[in-house]
Amino acid sequence: ARRADRVRAEVSAAEQVAAREGLDLRDAAIGTSVGSGATFLAREGAITAIAAPFALIGRVVHWPALATARAVARRRSESGADPAMQTLLLGAPLVLVTWATIAALVWHFAGAVVALLTLAALPFLAECDFALRDRAARARARVRAYLRFRREPALQQALAGAIAAARSEAAELERLLLTGNAA
Repeated sequence: ARRADRVRAEVSAAEQVAAREGLDLRDAAIGTSVGSGATFLAREGAITAIAAPFALIGRVVHWPALATARAVARRRSESGADPAMQTLLLGAPLVLVTWATIAALVWHFAGAVVALLTLAALPFLAECDFALRDRAARARARVRAYLRFRREPALQQALAGAIAAARSEAAELERLLLTGNAA
């Protein structure tokens, strides 16, 4: 139990250092060579170039319903937790009405098959918007970590060393538990 507590304390200390430095502990293992940076930029740039048109359509299609839900939720909220719940309660039906309206318009102008395909694509477009926003935020954090670790390699080494030590100790504890030698 003491060894497990020590592992938890080591991980917690590494997390605190990373948080204090404005870094994500997961980034301690990223490569800091120019080649690694170029590969990262090329990959993220390609993903963004492919996904951005779908995400933009998803944002434009869903923006009126979500903006309306947020505005009404802010006015109706009575506590700090209310706006999120109100946005969900109001936004879901508004999004469904938006989808039905788009499907009806497409049906009128292009027929039933195209309308059904459009209706099937609308959730995908919304997901593209959310996923690309999340990916962009994570990419910005990784870029900050990359630049920081290039300036301060000792910080990356310290975080990576702490993670490696905690993993090693956790693996040893697991081995002892599985063999029945844990004390």
